[in-house]
Amino acid sequence: MAQICLVNNDFENNFSKNIFIDHFGIEYDSQAAHWGPGQRMVYIIHFILSGKGFFNGNAITEGQGFLISPSELHEYYSDDKNPWKYLWVMLMGNQVEHIFSMIKTDKNNIFTFQKDIDFQKTILDIQTHIEKNATINSLSAYEYYFRLLNKCENQNAKTDQTKTQQYVELAKKYIKCNFHRNISINDIANHIGISANYLTNLFLNNGEKSPKNYLTELRIYTACNMLKNTDMLIKEIAVSVGYNDPLQFSTFFKNHIGLSPLQYRNQNIW
Repeated sequence: MAQICLVNNDFENNFSKNIFIDHFGIEYDSQAAHWGPGQRMVYIIHFILSGKGFFNGNAITEGQGFLISPSELHEYYSDDKNPWKYLWVMLMGNQVEHIFSMIKTDKNNIFTFQKDIDFQKTILDIQTHIEKNATINSLSAYEYYFRLLNKCENQNAKTDQTKTQQYVELAKKYIKCNFHRNISINDIANHIGISANYLTNLFLNNGEKSPKNYLTELRIYTACNMLKNTDMLIKEIAVSVGYNDPLQFSTFFKNHIGLSPLQYRNQNIW
């Protein structure tokens, strides 16, 4: 018995234009599951969660997966005595082939993945969502997808690290260009097409401070510099670092520096 969750692609970002996730599915009792031999016009990635089966005549067990690309003849089915439980993701788009090429596979398009605590949590999150909902929003779908990909053995570990770093750098660039506006972490995450929680994890896993702290420190640094080196009014400085309310800015500043903006300026007059 399979359960399927369609992706509600109502959010358009740079990734959704090139990678279109159609749906997720989990096969709980795949004893009778058998597809092919045949071809399909989509990309599909399968993660075997338990049991044994065969993909194009090759035995596939727990901790392995296989990739299916458009127009490739393929067949897969479960072992009668020890059937699979597996998750699959169906995708389309002109960048999916590139993403697939980053996964280290053998000549039969079979790969291995880390079935660790993080992976188990991702599967549980997806399974819980599928059991409760028939659809999933695209932001959550992309987050789940990249969390799964992160557990696949990569062709080049440095490539995966570079991709992660790109998210962090994109977020930093957005913050530097927009900290004068009243932006939130959700705004930053939405801009690069991932969730706020995933963005925070990327920062922390790369040895960075959280994006919230990064934004806060940039605002404080800029405000301090303006207070020391310009004659700008407090309300003008407040607006320059994303606060339209001078009182709210003063509270924010004092909470982090221990002095009001005016006190800080007076102590730094040479």
